[in-house]
Amino acid sequence: MGAATLGAAANLAKAEVQSLQILRDRLTVRAPRDSVVLRRSVEAGEYIGADPTRPALILGDLEQLVVRAQVDEEDIALVGEAPKALARTRGARPTDLSVTLVRIEPFARPKSDLKGINAERVDTRVIDVLFRIQRAPGVPLFPGQALDVFIEVTD
Repeated sequence: MGAATLGAAANLAKAEVQSLQILRDRLTVRAPRDSVVLRRSVEAGEYIGADPTRPALILGDLEQLVVRAQVDEEDIALVGEAPKALARTRGARPTDLSVTLVRIEPFARPKSDLKGINAERVDTRVIDVLFRIQRAPGVPLFPGQALDVFIEVTD
């Protein structure tokens, strides 16, 4: 074999390695930041589709939990720019938790969390108010857990 043939074979091998590395990178799921896998809906080797209703993984940060309170559009005027609030766990041992305002999302959307009571309006829109939860010792909290949030109203 001549030097030219060996050089061409080496270049071909390098191109194949590079092609396989690109394929591996396309087929590898990587988290955008440090997080904990909260839910996995696929197994190793399974194809992941682009269906947004069935994410392959749900990732989260268990150190900083945030609660999303939905305020009806007719009540948003009662919430100040920096509202004080309190969150309460549900269940056999309700516990009050301190919360601090993260942000008020400036977008009204259709109400999706319906309680099923007769006086509840179903055609209303809500504004999301996000609060960071201050963890209390001995109180288990989980992402997705429902909390009651009591927001202090302004005059």
